[in-house]
Formats: sequence, C-alpha cells, structure tokens
Amino acid sequence: MAFDKKDAASYNIQEVRNVHAFKGGNVGFSLKVNDIWIHNMVIVSTDKAEDGWFISFPSRKSSDDKYYNYAYFAITPEVKKTIGDMVKDMI
Repeated sequence: MAFDKKDAASYNIQEVRNVHAFKGGNVGFSLKVNDIWIHNMVIVSTDKAEDGWFISFPSRKSSDDKYYNYAYFAITPEVKKTIGDMVKDMI
C-alpha cells in the first residue's frame, strides 16, 4: 500500500509519556498515535538533518547485524513539529 502524504493529516497524535534525556542531547519518549502506543522513540540531535534533529523509531538488530524498525509511520514536517513540541513541553 502506497503512502499518500495527505494520509498523515489523519494521524491523531494523542499523547507523549516517559520523556527522558540521554547524554549528547537525544531525548527518548513514548508516543500514542491513533490509540496505539509506540515506545522507545528517540529525538536524535544531528548536524546531518536540515533542522538539526530527526525522530528515530524503535528498532531491533537482526541476524544480519542490521537494525530494522519494528514500528513506523510516515512523518510530514507538520507531524514532526507537533511531536517535537509535545516532547519539548514534557522536558
């Protein structure tokens, strides 16, 4: 199923919990979206991102020594800002 960016407008970003800061400026949190909790998300500070940060979804290391996300939804700049603001308010 292809993702259409207009679908992101239907995301119901409901709540942020379990916010905790890591060394280096990264921030971990749990997010409730469309009545589903996604744990172990991280806002990662980096010089590689245009605005200095990105949202990392939870992942696990596979037998091929690569990491794969086990939860994911596409994020538009508006959704990213909403999540970032919610996390910032919890710090």
